[in-house]
Amino acid sequence: REKKFTSLDDFCSRVDLHAINKKAVESLIKAGALDGLRGLEPAPAARARLLLAVDESVGRQQKMKADLDKGQGLLFGSAAPPQEISSADAAIKPLSEHDTLTFEREVLGFYFSGHPLMAVKAQLRATATHEVSQLAPSITTPVRLAGMVSKMRKMVSKKTGEPWVIITLEDLTGEITLLCFPKTYASGVNHLAKIGAFVAATGRLSFKSEDAGAGTPEVIVDDMTPLDSSATKFAKRLRLKCDATVGTEKLEALREVLERFEGPCPVALEQETSEGVAMLDVDQRVNLNQGLFEAVEAILGPRCWNIDASGAPAVITPRKWGPKPS
Repeated sequence: REKKFTSLDDFCSRVDLHAINKKAVESLIKAGALDGLRGLEPAPAARARLLLAVDESVGRQQKMKADLDKGQGLLFGSAAPPQEISSADAAIKPLSEHDTLTFEREVLGFYFSGHPLMAVKAQLRATATHEVSQLAPSITTPVRLAGMVSKMRKMVSKKTGEPWVIITLEDLTGEITLLCFPKTYASGVNHLAKIGAFVAATGRLSFKSEDAGAGTPEVIVDDMTPLDSSATKFAKRLRLKCDATVGTEKLEALREVLERFEGPCPVALEQETSEGVAMLDVDQRVNLNQGLFEAVEAILGPRCWNIDASGAPAVITPRKWGPKPS
């Protein structure tokens, strides 16, 4: 059974640094392979500390190995002891979630400890008409996709010399190529198309193939907006589901949440009754964002909300909440 490594110095002292160099050690750290060297420390903090220590540890061990190769040896034939954590080391800022995941994708080709889009899952669901995995040749109407710009390649039109861009958009189900031709690119995409940006893109679906109706999907983009404003822009109504036993206390808490996230989107309460599903329009209008969804779910429970993009009329004649009690 192999002995566990106790520190980055210990690791570097027992690997072949002629075959595994500084860049390789950094890649192992970014992938999380050396998280165990920091015990129970959270991965973002462990990797930040290890990355800062790579230069010194690798350099020290390479010098020691070079001395051994020259026949100089080490006093008592032992390696240098692992370095203690300094006071400066204790103050090192952990990697951000974005950097942690970006490093994993960089060296592994995929996210390991999470996904950047999980934090905005609600906005994706509220905004997109389709997920990437749902796209098919049978879809002939415009689609709206929501996700993260993971790749971008700037192009120049051969005919006009105008710039345009090819974007890879990634959602939680896959990725797709977006074609933003000069007119669309100049309309604002040039400011939005940044690696790591969360966006919503609307356009026409095309399938790149010699055979019509088959092949790899692409979207010819007509419009692109930031994700944080797109949910409110495209929604017709926020529907909140509550059971028949919901009490006054929860309704008052809900009112306060809706007032805190004031915005343009109408809100309706949806409730099961003996006559079917009834919806009650309320006075408050809101901005749709992750904070609102989390606050509402804390009161009414998980999966209590839905975005109505059709603007369908309420089941019964809309009523209003009465004035807030004094």
